[in-house]
Amino acid sequence: MSNLFDRDIGVDDLDKPIYRIFPQWALAEAIRLKRLTLVPPHFWDDPFEVVERSVGINFRSKDGPFRQEILGQNLSPIYAQSWSATAESDTLLRAYSRVVKDPRHDRNLCPGDEGVQVRTTARKLLSALESGLDNKPVRPFIGDVHYADTEAIVQSLANQVSLARSAIFEDEDNRIKLLMMKRLGFAHENEVRIGALSRDGFKNPDPVLHFDVDIHSLIDEITFDPRLAMFEERERQRVFEGFGYKGPFGSLKLYEKKLFLVELHE
Repeated sequence: MSNLFDRDIGVDDLDKPIYRIFPQWALAEAIRLKRLTLVPPHFWDDPFEVVERSVGINFRSKDGPFRQEILGQNLSPIYAQSWSATAESDTLLRAYSRVVKDPRHDRNLCPGDEGVQVRTTARKLLSALESGLDNKPVRPFIGDVHYADTEAIVQSLANQVSLARSAIFEDEDNRIKLLMMKRLGFAHENEVRIGALSRDGFKNPDPVLHFDVDIHSLIDEITFDPRLAMFEERERQRVFEGFGYKGPFGSLKLYEKKLFLVELHE
């Protein structure tokens, strides 16, 4: 079984389009304040995101007493944000955007729960991250997430612990690589992950990490939930233009109704 820690940190193509579905309010805030936000992995539901805090080593010797050490208790903070290499996904839309139609007026009854898809490239995002965190003692990173079954992830971690022992997380790469491993149940996300690893005792005053960004040079396109009615989409566009967004708006064709005509010769 291959060791997942042998993989390089990075993306396969820096110029590939990547996507993120933001809550409407979060994207509006990003545009108005010209900043993006990274969060600590414990904000997410997946317990494997914080597995570095849950690694124990049992030390056994023939003559001495049994000793156990729990690793990762005093690690410097790490922050991340998730994007996707998938342009259209019903699964991601339904996970991050909610549309419930009023039967009479065809209007979404849950506008506060709508998501908005943003398109950029891995190169632009990495450049924005590095520039926005330039004055902070952190290590920016970006990488494709690798998906494997639980056994492969646990075995790779065990192999790495056997090599580095208690010092496994003193190597920054090990912490970042572990954050780039996810179980197969999340493979539909096709995730590209950006983040920042704190260095030199960096103390962030907030639970999240903000960084300034030229939002207009970062965003290539904004796309609203394709389940919205046309008049609702136009309303959303005017709102975001009011926030200062000057870029193009895209469209997703996932739910577009079509008439298929087949010509037959009699």
